[in-house]
Amino acid sequence: MKWRRCTCVLILLLLGSLSLAGCRESYDEATETLQVVTDRYRRLTLDDTCRARDPVIDEIEQELAGDHTVLSLLKLYVEGMKQEPGTDSRYFRNLEHLFACGTVPEQLEGHLHGYSLYLKKGEDPGGEILNQIWGYTLGEVSPWEGKILHRASGEELLKYTGGHETDTETVFVGLNGFQRFPESPLNQLSVTVLDFMMNLKDATPEEEALYGYQKKGGLFIARKARSVYPADGDREVFQLNYRWQGLGNTPPSRYLVDEVVEIADGLYLGRLVYATEHLVAPYDPLADPAVYGYEHFGFFILMDEGWRQLGIL
Repeated sequence: MKWRRCTCVLILLLLGSLSLAGCRESYDEATETLQVVTDRYRRLTLDDTCRARDPVIDEIEQELAGDHTVLSLLKLYVEGMKQEPGTDSRYFRNLEHLFACGTVPEQLEGHLHGYSLYLKKGEDPGGEILNQIWGYTLGEVSPWEGKILHRASGEELLKYTGGHETDTETVFVGLNGFQRFPESPLNQLSVTVLDFMMNLKDATPEEEALYGYQKKGGLFIARKARSVYPADGDREVFQLNYRWQGLGNTPPSRYLVDEVVEIADGLYLGRLVYATEHLVAPYDPLADPAVYGYEHFGFFILMDEGWRQLGIL
């Protein structure tokens, strides 16, 4: 229990740092681009079988029948969860149903912009207090900028997974990008905390020019895999696994598995899942995930450049 409590504290500190923000003109306003809102941005691409049997998805699609894009609807949920942060709110419920009916991408490759939607303290009662803090401190700019992925080479898989993963066609290596804004004390503080906790590296001038982030870190191995979250049973997700010892991640990142599904063309809903048990022993990829006590700590989204140019989040 002592290790579990310490882990939760570290995770909360990390998540809090990811969501601390500054107060400056938003990146979207500074780079505003006229974007035609086509059906691509209004249409969910969910599993047909799941959609047909889920009345909550019907409600969500009725909301989309108005003036909303999928992204503006998610923004509505973010605003709603500031007022109703509990996991029993309809906004959180809708995110869970979208995730449950999301399709599994064959690959994620290249640069994807990121945004945190909801943070919570695992499965603990009252854990939604983290989202209340996050909701009322999040400004227009968050340190976390997104993720960038590339197909893994054989050498990378040997180095990072010790040879457990070998398929260079279906396995990817990725990392996270973080923005620094000198005029924002909160942003500076959060990047400093992340730098310490995640051992961040400086982005190259080319990366900063292309993607806008100054720091990078949090390596992961990505591929289609079975969910490690016990409530999901045997469903498949696109998994971003930070737990491999060869990646060199430090706690609490080394306990993290991101699980991602696609909910619209080029728009992905992700779930933060942290191990809370057996944290001292090295990660065993062959072990039953149940032994690690994985818990759900929140939702995020990843999106391609077209979605970002809508300027909604």
